[in-house]
Amino acid sequence: TLRAGLQIAGSKHEEQGREQGFLSRMLSRRSFHKCDLWSSRRMGILSAVFALAFVIVAAEGEDSGGESPTVVAIDMTMNMKDEQGKPTQRSVKATILQHEDVAAAAVRFCKTYNMARAESVISMVGYLQQAQEKQAPEHQPEEIELLRTAGAYSKRATEHAANDRYLDAAADLTRALVRPGLDPQAKERMTRQLNEVFEDLEKHEKEEAKALAIQLELERRQKAEEEAEEEARQRRAREAEDWEAFNAVLAGTRPPSEDEGVIASLDLQLQQQTKDGGSTSTPVRAVLREGEDPHHAAFHFCSAKNLLSHSEISKIGTGLAQRAQIAPPEPKSPEEQLKLAVQKRKDGAFAEAGVSYSHLAAHHPGAPEAVLKQARAGAVDMLRAQQRLSEAASQFMASNWTATLENTKELLNIVPGCTNSTILLMQARSNQQIGRWADVVQITGSLLTTVPSRGSWVRGQHRMMAVALGSQAAMEIGDGEKALKFYQLVLRNDPDQQDIGKQYKGLKKLLKLLKEADEKLSKSRNHDALKILEEALSAMKGMDVGSGHMRADILLRQCKVYSEMKRFEEALQACDQSVHHRQTPVAGMFVDPRKLSHALNTRGGSHMQDHNYDEAVRDFREAKEQADRSGDREFSNELQRKLQEAQMQQKQWSTRRDHRQVLELPVNLHSLSKEKQCTWVKKQHKALARKWHPDKAKGDKQRASRKMREVSEAKEVLTQQLQC
Repeated sequence: TLRAGLQIAGSKHEEQGREQGFLSRMLSRRSFHKCDLWSSRRMGILSAVFALAFVIVAAEGEDSGGESPTVVAIDMTMNMKDEQGKPTQRSVKATILQHEDVAAAAVRFCKTYNMARAESVISMVGYLQQAQEKQAPEHQPEEIELLRTAGAYSKRATEHAANDRYLDAAADLTRALVRPGLDPQAKERMTRQLNEVFEDLEKHEKEEAKALAIQLELERRQKAEEEAEEEARQRRAREAEDWEAFNAVLAGTRPPSEDEGVIASLDLQLQQQTKDGGSTSTPVRAVLREGEDPHHAAFHFCSAKNLLSHSEISKIGTGLAQRAQIAPPEPKSPEEQLKLAVQKRKDGAFAEAGVSYSHLAAHHPGAPEAVLKQARAGAVDMLRAQQRLSEAASQFMASNWTATLENTKELLNIVPGCTNSTILLMQARSNQQIGRWADVVQITGSLLTTVPSRGSWVRGQHRMMAVALGSQAAMEIGDGEKALKFYQLVLRNDPDQQDIGKQYKGLKKLLKLLKEADEKLSKSRNHDALKILEEALSAMKGMDVGSGHMRADILLRQCKVYSEMKRFEEALQACDQSVHHRQTPVAGMFVDPRKLSHALNTRGGSHMQDHNYDEAVRDFREAKEQADRSGDREFSNELQRKLQEAQMQQKQWSTRRDHRQVLELPVNLHSLSKEKQCTWVKKQHKALARKWHPDKAKGDKQRASRKMREVSEAKEVLTQQLQC
């Protein structure tokens, strides 16, 4: 064994290691075997030198890429074609590695250079045998078990192929084919077997490559989903911070609760009527804080104490100003005062509007009566509006969304046409939290038309928060184009807005994928369409979209694809989800009968292909009712035809069912003998019964039970017909 190992090493490193060749010659001497000529000390030295030589060979083998050392090498010139298809020649090196024999090396070489055919392998064996006789005549790897007959090699090759060891199988068949005296018929059979092994190897490699590509695609998609979900999580965290800041600002609209920074005060008696017609007097105090306008303080006091009178605002404001020794403001003309009040009213600055109205009513008694009447009523309206705003703010910060909407609704009834972004944002946010997506889109759209669009769009701005709310709501109701418009408004005025830019590109990609999927579907390229739809569903994961309307559109497309591919379990699952989403009303929106009818029509078609005619009839009937409700007469007529066809198939399937079709028997079964037909029936029944048994079947158990009944009935009928 030692001698053989060093001969291999010596042949590989013939020019580089003369010491190894010397050791090989020394070991081959007969005197080496005479122990009396060698002292134990000399034996120890020689063993150490041999170990060093073996380590050198192993190390050089590792340096060459970790492959087994080369035993035989020959240079060859191959006639090939280049990338343009032109004939060319290429110099290659054919080798036999230490763990290979001639057959294994020939198979590996032919496989490497796309020559995997029996005749090519046999020819290569001849070249390598000649080279081995010159370079390493004694080489025979111990790893390969030699067999006595070609039949034994063929049998072992079959075992190798059954376990996907195709190269080992090809090497064994090659060893069988090069044995002398092989019978011509056996040679022909083994040649055919070798070619089949190469074909199976090619199929196996393609399947592995396909599986690897699928795995890599899944990993890529999973990584993209994780990154998108992380971006969405960070975006939600930033939006939460923005809403916290919004609440902090909103807290300033509520009446102050502490007496810090008071510079002046008025002690008053608040007269209130009781239920029995009497009255009570309650001591109250109006305060003025540092930096606060006296009349604004009076306005908030009157609003909080329900003193709905313009004169009370004026009197308390004047009293606070006198206590604080603050000079009264310069008087304005009635026209200027009214114009200012109307503008502040529209802007939602109720305190300023109320003060202006009260000043007009108190300090301009000579103004026209209509103007004074408008001023008095305006001051009262502003007090009521401020009350509703304070209450709405309190409810909003307490996350009482319905109460917030009730108060803002009353507020806007008092002040119609108000464009205050704070009020509109409270409305939009409250509608979002209770799922009224259509209302969110409408309110945020109105808000964005009233605020300036120029300049940089940054976090925390009311317009930026409105875009986030509106775009998400548009996606929730399945209106991707509307969501794009929200993003486009930002990017037109601030092209460098990165967060919106990313979301815009993601949504643009999603809509493009859906368009591509429709194109593939129209051309019946179902596998391509399915891949695109899966990618589209993956792309939605980073878009903060929880509603099913846009998802329902994708699922409906998937249902069509799966039906065409005869993957009915997945098709019906996708259809059921799509129909469910179409039937589920969204707050602020009605169930669209047109879209629901199309979803039911698609599911009905899947049931038809799956031979579930009872469910198909139900779906087509309901789809027609929805189409009639939507007023689509043409589609209704089409559904009527489908319903009649389904009813006809339903009757035929229940009375004259094709049992051969149920058992998925070959169409030419009748050409076989009765015994073989019975064998086929039993075989198919066993396979399908195992597939559709309700305890083992995956997915819809009702469908599995129906299939099981049909399979059992088909087996019983055919067994009687064939007299099995």
